Amino acid sequence: MIDPGGAGTDAAVKLFPVGSTEAIATTRSQQDGHFEFRDLTPGAYAIRASLSGFFQRERALVSVRPGEVADAGTIKLGFLNCDFVICDSVVPTKSDILSKSDVFLPRGCSVDLDTSEADCADNPPKQFDLTLKLDNSALFLLPIHGATIGACGTREQSSEPLRIDGLGAGNNWCVRTTSHHVAHIKIELVELIGPGLKELPLVNVLHK
Repeated sequence: MIDPGGAGTDAAVKLFPVGSTEAIATTRSQQDGHFEFRDLTPGAYAIRASLSGFFQRERALVSVRPGEVADAGTIKLGFLNCDFVICDSVVPTKSDILSKSDVFLPRGCSVDLDTSEADCADNPPKQFDLTLKLDNSALFLLPIHGATIGACGTREQSSEPLRIDGLGAGNNWCVRTTSHHVAHIKIELVELIGPGLKELPLVNVLHK
């Protein structure tokens, strides 16, 4: 069990026979993320993990065979009410970048606000809306491909970069995306636990 930063975490874990809505066992993962259920009857099971502040995750099918140890694999929790996390001090792996439930957006990369997908190519596809730009140690959200950003509730929109580092929780703007939708961006703050991670802006995107 790992958090979006890749660190082990102590989540609540429930075990269900496949097709049942009633848990037959409950445990918590250890701080390093490991968990186990003992003395199980051979068969097919679903595993459901939950932790306050994160999306509930389910591993749909784990087969238990007589005399064998079943491995449920890595279950990764996602931030609740979050589309992407802006990364400053660490560059995640490619698989982290493409995770749609908790997309990490490293410096120099772009995000499509309609799909919550990130791309770190020099020339991102035309449907991408914002690039996270570093300029003289300051972080900016730069509208691209015709997207604009501005204060919500006003008609004033701009294609100019918006500086976001150092802002507190509650700051918010509206973005008119390249597909002509409106995305409401709200900055929250979350402290990620793990080596090389620090407090990062957590961006919640709501579409209108």
